[in-house]
Amino acid sequence: TGAPVAAPVAGSGGAGETIGGTGTVTLAPASVQATGATSPLTWARTPATPVTLPVDFDTTALLAGMDAFAEPVQLLPAGGGLFNVRGVFETSLREIRPDRGGAQVDSIRPVLGLRAAELLAAGVPAGSPAQGDMLVIRGAAWRVADAPGADSEGHLRLALMIAETLN
Repeated sequence: TGAPVAAPVAGSGGAGETIGGTGTVTLAPASVQATGATSPLTWARTPATPVTLPVDFDTTALLAGMDAFAEPVQLLPAGGGLFNVRGVFETSLREIRPDRGGAQVDSIRPVLGLRAAELLAAGVPAGSPAQGDMLVIRGAAWRVADAPGADSEGHLRLALMIAETLN
């Protein structure tokens, strides 16, 4: 798209050309150019040839999102301990529409987004957070309602329910 991406460059340049080195890689519709690389290169390709660059989604997009939107959270696993972490708290509106007639029901489901790498760095034990664990967010007590949803990029999504007490 023409946006610079700082990434290692390695692989086949197509048409038998091998490219390599590190530097700033710029993608354009029909070319890839690297500057500041260990060996400067320009690689022309046809638009149909895919270019795959390794992108660490966790330390690029997910970390940036956490830096912009996360707030302090206290995690109290059922096995004990208290861990100060950060997460993105939101209330998601879910619409439930019965297939066989009936009224539509709107439900608000609070969720918390966490970064797995930050849980590990904070010393949170393996397997936490888990269903039933407690959290304190914005001074209110919450319980993890369901098993956490995780993606392959290091993002955890917890469905929450209000907790009567912290225990």
